[in-house]
Amino acid sequence: MALSVGDLVGKKYKILKYLGRGGLGDVYLAEDQLLARRVAIKHLRPGSAREQADVERFLAEARAIARIQHENVVAIYDAIEEKERNYYLVMEYADEGTVADMLRREGRLPVLRALELVQAIAQALEAVHAQGILHSDIKPSNIVLVSSQGSVKAKLADFGLSQVVTRAETDQAAFSGSILYSAPEQMCGGAMDRRADVYALGAVLYEMLTGQPPFPYTGRPEDVEQMIRSKLEGLPVPPSQLNPDVSSVVDILVLKALGKMPDERYPDAQSFGQALHQAIEAHQAWQERVQTAYAQGVEHEQREQWEQAIACYEAVLAEQSRHAEAQGRLANAQEQRDWKACYEEGLQAYDRGEWAKAEKILSQVVAHDEDYAGDEAAVRLQEAQRQFELARMYEEAGGHEVEERWSEAVSLYLRILTEVSDYKDVSARLANAIEQQKRQTLYDKAREHLANQGWTEAVKTLQELERLKPGYKDSAGLLVKARRQKRLDELYTQATLALNSGEWAAAVEVLNRVVQLEPEYKDAATKWAIAERQKQLASLYEQAIAGMAAEDWSAAAARLQEIREIAPSYRDVDRLLEEALQKQHIADFYQEGVRLYEEKEWEQAIQRLEEVRQLQPGYRDVVQRLEEARKAQHVYALYAQAWQFEVDGKWVEAIRAYSDLIQQDPNYRDAKAGLARASAVALGRGQPSAVERRERIVAIVASLLVIMALSCMFLNPLSRMAGAVFPSPTPYWAVAVITRTPTSVVATLVPTTVAPEPTLTSTPVPSPTDTPTRTPTRTPTPTPTDTPTSTPTPTSTPIPPMSTPTTPPYPPPVLTENGIMGCNVTFRWQWSGTLAEDEWFAVRVGILPDIPHSQWWGKEYEYIYSLYTLGGKQGNYNWEVAVCRGEPSEAKCQHLSVSARGFFSHGGCPPAPEPPD
Repeated sequence: MALSVGDLVGKKYKILKYLGRGGLGDVYLAEDQLLARRVAIKHLRPGSAREQADVERFLAEARAIARIQHENVVAIYDAIEEKERNYYLVMEYADEGTVADMLRREGRLPVLRALELVQAIAQALEAVHAQGILHSDIKPSNIVLVSSQGSVKAKLADFGLSQVVTRAETDQAAFSGSILYSAPEQMCGGAMDRRADVYALGAVLYEMLTGQPPFPYTGRPEDVEQMIRSKLEGLPVPPSQLNPDVSSVVDILVLKALGKMPDERYPDAQSFGQALHQAIEAHQAWQERVQTAYAQGVEHEQREQWEQAIACYEAVLAEQSRHAEAQGRLANAQEQRDWKACYEEGLQAYDRGEWAKAEKILSQVVAHDEDYAGDEAAVRLQEAQRQFELARMYEEAGGHEVEERWSEAVSLYLRILTEVSDYKDVSARLANAIEQQKRQTLYDKAREHLANQGWTEAVKTLQELERLKPGYKDSAGLLVKARRQKRLDELYTQATLALNSGEWAAAVEVLNRVVQLEPEYKDAATKWAIAERQKQLASLYEQAIAGMAAEDWSAAAARLQEIREIAPSYRDVDRLLEEALQKQHIADFYQEGVRLYEEKEWEQAIQRLEEVRQLQPGYRDVVQRLEEARKAQHVYALYAQAWQFEVDGKWVEAIRAYSDLIQQDPNYRDAKAGLARASAVALGRGQPSAVERRERIVAIVASLLVIMALSCMFLNPLSRMAGAVFPSPTPYWAVAVITRTPTSVVATLVPTTVAPEPTLTSTPVPSPTDTPTRTPTRTPTPTPTDTPTSTPTPTSTPIPPMSTPTTPPYPPPVLTENGIMGCNVTFRWQWSGTLAEDEWFAVRVGILPDIPHSQWWGKEYEYIYSLYTLGGKQGNYNWEVAVCRGEPSEAKCQHLSVSARGFFSHGGCPPAPEPPD
């Protein structure tokens, strides 16, 4: 249980107060009531006493101290065991505290005091080791201070962790001791001997000298690992770097004691004690040398013997480089030496009349110390400044003369004469400067008039100058320049008025004269270029207007493009260029439509002409051409349909189709012959069905009625009637065209000059532009029973090559988006139709005035086109999206429909990047 104040231990030790807690128990201050002295009692706490190892350690400490008889080891007076296993150790009381308490108060100790205290502990440690004991826990708090006969003696205490050495060294299974002072091998749990205690005592000396352990740490748990690593791997900072009073001898002593390896340290406490004794003597001698040199330096400094003082202070710093007072006094002595040398140099310059140098040096000296050398420095400085100023003004005035600044020279010479009336040759120089000033004034005035373009005033002033001093500087040349500038200004003003009035030719002429006189005059060359440019633009603009009036759109567009390249914002060139390109585009479409019409490409011709009509409804005869093309397309469709009926052997339908064709165009190709052929074959067929028989009878009767009606109109009606029924070589022939409606039959007689040939061996094949391209699939052959005896059986039917009738119109693609990004053009469109397997979209792009010719095939509704395909040129582009039938690999498009054509302008692409290697 814990002790309280007033308790008795061992029946005679009265507890006075609680001092603190040790490694194994609490420590109390007590009074020996028999001997009337104060003692320290260490009480093994009851909780620890239950452990036999703690009891043995407690008793081992008592026996260890009892075995040692040394004045620097804490004495043990008694050991007591009371009931309930309470153990007490009565020891000598440290009335002056511990070294740890001293360090907390003072921070660090004087060097000699620290060395003496550690030397005493080294002697105590020697006695401890002599008894075969390792202390193992030397630290500032285990070195107590006891007052003895007016002095304080250091004693080694706390042997709670001490070990009895039975061999030359002892093995430790685990670390014990203080981490800040323990040797590296002790921290690592390695083999320990007396050198571990030497290391710990060296660490304590290090802290006494510097105020901090060799390897300090902040006390935070996370910094312990870093401190241990530093102790095991790093080197401590020499004490002299932390305390300038530490000599190099002491540095060597401490660092040797703190060697990382045991062999690097002193072999035992005795050797360490001897080294401490030698270090104390060497440190005292070092300290005496330093103090003596310092005192001599102070003495020389007081006598202003600066060189000698500097030598003394340098000797101090050679012994003790961090001696703060010596450093400060050395700097002051060196400064005073330098000022003395500076002053002497200033006096020498003064004696030689080097006023600038003397003034500069003496100014620095007086600024440093106003009373330097009494008042002699200030007096000499004042005279040096006066002489320096006179010399400066004289030299400056001479410089003004050289540079012909006469006004400044006159002013300075007058100031010099005010100070010293006979100073050098100032009077003569002043008279010359005044004369030169008059001429310079006239010259400057003339130049001012020239700068202000006052040509008349400049001429008058320059003439006056020439009268006073002919050929003064460049006055004659300035006069010529003034007259010439006046003439140039007059011409320039005239040219400017012409430019403002738009009289380009007159402006060019006048500006030519200006440039010939002076090519760099103002902006005459620029204005001349502007006038020439405006003249050129006006000419091009007139040509463009004339071309548009003559509907020469290509020439007009070329002239307008030239204007825009020169001046993009010139008048209404953009509007006119757009109009010309539009007109040219319309003309190109019209010409293409006419060409297609003439080539009988009816569908494409209708498409182009329809675009022209949409763009400009009243353009030339586009409406008439469009109607003719549509009519021709319709007639051709009827013709193709009649051919197809013949190919399929549908003779009644063929008769009806030929009849419709003849109604549209009586003279269309061989329509009449086809009608006769179809009628002849229809009359010669075999046993028809009831419906066919009825239709044939109706057709024949109608034909007979028409022929009979027409026979009254000719001289030989019987021959014509016979010719309508029987073949005949008669050169005139009539064919009945039957038109059947649901309620009636209409017969029309159409005369022809060519008799039908029921037997033909070959028929000329129409060109692809005139007839469809598909050949007939079968040839009808009449049977003998269907053919009248009067009509010979044909060996082949006269059927020209045919194709599928023209495809019904396809809806055109409709553009939904068209954007340009750099040299890529994006097309997006919609189409209400559905592409068949052999149908495709084609995107075509070209440069005006050409029609689109480059082509892409695909089935997507979007395409990004690169203008590099057309060379990436600058210009106006047109485009269209078509629906084609054909083979993409052959790039042959049979147009089914095409979008409206669009246009855009592009400034040109940069050179295309070369492909990588």
